[in-house]
Amino acid sequence: MRTFAGLLVGLVLLSAGSVSAQTALGAGKLEATITPAGWLSVAEADTVPEPGFSQYLFGGAFAINWSMLGLEGEIFLAPGRGQDLQYGAPPKAIDASPMVVMDSVTMVVPLMGNSRAVVPYGAAGIGEVTVMRTGDNVTQPDTETFTTGYFGGGVKWYRSSRWGVRVDYRYAVIRSKLHSPGDFFGEELRKANRIYGALTVNLIGR
Repeated sequence: MRTFAGLLVGLVLLSAGSVSAQTALGAGKLEATITPAGWLSVAEADTVPEPGFSQYLFGGAFAINWSMLGLEGEIFLAPGRGQDLQYGAPPKAIDASPMVVMDSVTMVVPLMGNSRAVVPYGAAGIGEVTVMRTGDNVTQPDTETFTTGYFGGGVKWYRSSRWGVRVDYRYAVIRSKLHSPGDFFGEELRKANRIYGALTVNLIGR
């Protein structure tokens, strides 16, 4: 009987600890996102001969979280790579795209709150896309920065009170700029898709 009572007490304490651990899951007050792998795909211009291109990206973000809202600042680098680029009519040219830097300040809205193991969210923000100058690419002779709007969302899955994983998608609308140098980018409004997988770390817990 004592053994049974002891086992029962042990099960109750274990259940309480499990519930306590579950309630501790979620986004911390200060959260870092570390992104080792992502992908950026920019659609070609509709009317001017500026090519579409795509490249790998990496970077990170810091977020301040409340129960039903978050404010996030992020920066990503997408190094240039050799690929087929089509400037208007065929044929395509084998060329290297320049490095792209993306930064933004974003409002993140957790759809069911931040105090849970799985946090789906929507996001919208404003920032910049900077196309870097490259010395060996005459199609982009100067560095240019373009105002950009970001819209999207994703899901965070917290494996413990300290860390979790995240998948994020953003649709970017990149504003054009008159008299942009070169033929690669800038004379027309451009649209882009960005997706990444990342590690999240709670620097300050809830």
